[in-house]
Amino acid sequence: MNDVEELVHYCKEDDPIGALLFTGEWGSGKTHVIEHDLVDALGLDYAIVRVSLFGLNDIRAVNEAVRRKWISVCYPIADRLIKGKEEAKRTGGFFSFINSLLKITNPIAGTTADFIASVNLTDIINIKPHYEDIKLHRERKAILVFDDLERCNVSLSDLLGVVNEFCENQHFNTIIVTNMKYLMRIMKDDLFVLNMLREKTISQTVLYRPDFQAIVHKIITKREWPSKEYGKYLLDHEELILDVFTNEPVSKKKGAVYEKQHNLLTLISALQSFYRLYHHIESKGAKDYYDILASFVCRNSCGMYVRHCHR
Repeated sequence: MNDVEELVHYCKEDDPIGALLFTGEWGSGKTHVIEHDLVDALGLDYAIVRVSLFGLNDIRAVNEAVRRKWISVCYPIADRLIKGKEEAKRTGGFFSFINSLLKITNPIAGTTADFIASVNLTDIINIKPHYEDIKLHRERKAILVFDDLERCNVSLSDLLGVVNEFCENQHFNTIIVTNMKYLMRIMKDDLFVLNMLREKTISQTVLYRPDFQAIVHKIITKREWPSKEYGKYLLDHEELILDVFTNEPVSKKKGAVYEKQHNLLTLISALQSFYRLYHHIESKGAKDYYDILASFVCRNSCGMYVRHCHR
């Protein structure tokens, strides 16, 4: 099975033993796979509830993010009510005026308005893995996805407690998206927590191996570039761009290993930036700048080389 098929198989499991770890390089397209390829493959009977852990500072914030995301995906009417209430608080003068008017014209309505204003809807809504979709008139299964695990400011052991709560106790099929290589590097001094992640929390692991040839072709042909001529130029040099982007470095020095990072966002940025140079060279009448493109893509899409020192 390919990566998406593995993810689909896990999502369709009833009451899985643990979470699934979906790991790969930063910027390689893991989140895109979850939000597009997996959504398409699962169909209407499933809903992806993806929570980014990036920058969250405590467990309460993590739990709140999960609840808010579940509500926005699975119960959009309540989500609009919550956002409307928050907006009313920001424009408190108008809200207070309406509430006072209700109390004068209809005391019961005024009391109801007070009650609504005092209730935290996020707290009283019960999130669950199976729910009735009001709009689609069908039962759906919510798949919980924790993204950017390594970029969260909460300790890994505390995060695992949250994951276990949703996966084991609340029976959500749970996917963890992370760069496991980096996580192991920063957690090398805490092997107990790493082992807990691998042995207690994770039931299976999928290593994402992107088809860069297909992805680079899609980037070049599907994106809107500053001019049609530039888009054709990139297509004519697609093989070069792919070669520079995917080739592994050969440079090694004593005590250090250079590892290539295949970040697609950085590649797109490099190709967008090269247009200015391309346009300038074209205006000068030059035609042969193959080596310039190769050098530019290599230098500017290479947040790609990471030097690891071993002492």
